[in-house]
Amino acid sequence: TATISTAAAVSTATTTTTSSSSSTIAEAAGRWWVTSPDDGAVAVLDALSLKPERSVDIGGSPRQLAQVGDSVVVTNSATSTVSLLPVDDAGGEAPGKVRVPCGGTEGAASLGGTGQLAVVTCPNDARLVVVDPATETTVGWVRLGGRPAGVAVTRAQVTVAGGTDGRLWSVGTGELLAASEAARDEAGP
Repeated sequence: TATISTAAAVSTATTTTTSSSSSTIAEAAGRWWVTSPDDGAVAVLDALSLKPERSVDIGGSPRQLAQVGDSVVVTNSATSTVSLLPVDDAGGEAPGKVRVPCGGTEGAASLGGTGQLAVVTCPNDARLVVVDPATETTVGWVRLGGRPAGVAVTRAQVTVAGGTDGRLWSVGTGELLAASEAARDEAGP
């Protein structure tokens, strides 16, 4: 199994970064999504008026979300799935689900440079998982030490914060993709 366990200095250069959040705005669609872990739902609001449009039942105690391509990726701390909501959905469509190899997910971000992949953290299993929302599949994963929680991504770098010890892990996007695909291939179907 591929393992990434070295801490690295985090660059502070000015660059576009995506990171975990309990809300996200899709400007093109004019919507704002907010997780509601106690209700097991994601609230969808009009981004300008802040009027609620609907509530989407996710289950699994939704935590963080990130827009990735045409989807909003929602982590679920109480299930082995990541939920997917279409950015342009006007309502009624059931959320997609991606099974992940861990017992709950926390942080989510768009994987820099790919535009179409997401990276999610699995604090209970010390994993960083790469997900493809378009195909609703897990691309692969890598092991990290500690309990990875928050994640921030620049074009070429993924930085993960430890949930209990304050450690930071930093890995290049290409290295993460190669290592996660190798771990998936080792695990087999």
